[in-house]
Amino acid sequence: MADSELLVRLDVFLGLVAVAVIVYALDVLADELVVGGIALAVVGVGLYAVWSYASAYLFAAADTDE
Repeated sequence: MADSELLVRLDVFLGLVAVAVIVYALDVLADELVVGGIALAVVGVGLYAVWSYASAYLFAAADTDE
């Protein structure tokens, strides 16, 4: 299946993207309270969806038939 080092790099990349998106949403929140709050809620739901998809993929890819 997939190499474990590749899976770790993919997980770290997704984590860094999530942190960057959260920091940007907090910056928008500081400028405009209502728009920033909506953006933060949408980002939270989107990141949860991506995390669910990625974790399911990573668990399935790491599962070996030994």
